[in-house]
Amino acid sequence: MFGRASAFVAAVLIVSIGNAESQIAFPTKPVTLVVPYSAGASTDIVGRMLASSLSEKWKQPVVVANRVGASGSIGINSVIRSEPDGHTLVVFTGPTDLSTEYFSPTGTNTETDLTPVALVAKTPVVLMVRSGLNVGDFESFVRLARSKPGDLTFGSQGYGSLAHLAFEQVMSKTNIKMLLVPYKGAADISNAMIGGFLDAYIGSFTTARTMLEGGHARVLAVVGGGRIPAIPDVPTMAELGYPGTNWDAWIGIMAPSKTPPDIVEKISADIAGALSVEGMHQQISKIGLQNTTADRSQFQSLLVAERAKLAETIKAAGLTPQK
Repeated sequence: MFGRASAFVAAVLIVSIGNAESQIAFPTKPVTLVVPYSAGASTDIVGRMLASSLSEKWKQPVVVANRVGASGSIGINSVIRSEPDGHTLVVFTGPTDLSTEYFSPTGTNTETDLTPVALVAKTPVVLMVRSGLNVGDFESFVRLARSKPGDLTFGSQGYGSLAHLAFEQVMSKTNIKMLLVPYKGAADISNAMIGGFLDAYIGSFTTARTMLEGGHARVLAVVGGGRIPAIPDVPTMAELGYPGTNWDAWIGIMAPSKTPPDIVEKISADIAGALSVEGMHQQISKIGLQNTTADRSQFQSLLVAERAKLAETIKAAGLTPQK
């Protein structure tokens, strides 16, 4: 009898120890959430929302660090080089940050050097022009651009960014030629358009809505799959006769590729929990973004599809990958 009892107690102890060990001790110190773009951009805003929520849950500070430059490569590379223990993460913007695999002079390879943690939000992409540009719709914009080849300007967050690649595709389909002007981030682009120094931009509806409310811009087309309820009268590129021009902006969290899988899963689950809170839903919706319910495998599938689209667009536009 005592032998059986002892065996039972031992088994219980083993299970208890196993369960205790399965409770991952993370985080054990402050966490750095790197944003590769300037303060005030949607990436930065979402990063700060998450940081606040996770700080409360983890009982550890989550510090947002804006490391700007080289079309996001500076911030991304700082995370790639960090200790792969989950305490340094990057707020990753797609598909712009994926293009660093092609255009970064530092040889960034986000496919092999980073691992997906969580897909946080998506937002439609639109083509907008400054309010002072004398065009009323997309076709009049095309006519104006054709009449002044190379004179009109469009902004982007750098060579190979979503804004750049999407505009290259639009120019190819409409047979127009415009001048690319690179900026550090969406906030700088907005200021340039407000000041009349930049004619057009393809970017998130989050950026566009702020400018629309101030009367500084006009949205001519949705560069995505469907119309946007907030601007129902604005047609999609497909409706305008240019199918195949379909882009969405999205925001996710990535970690260094060698981060232990159990830590990655814990961070992913904690972010999902933060996003499920009604208050977070409202905050994200307020800035024009849409919450996502994608799990890590779905996020990985999105990355595969986006890389294929980027490769096709870069080839069609005749852009030269840089390493």
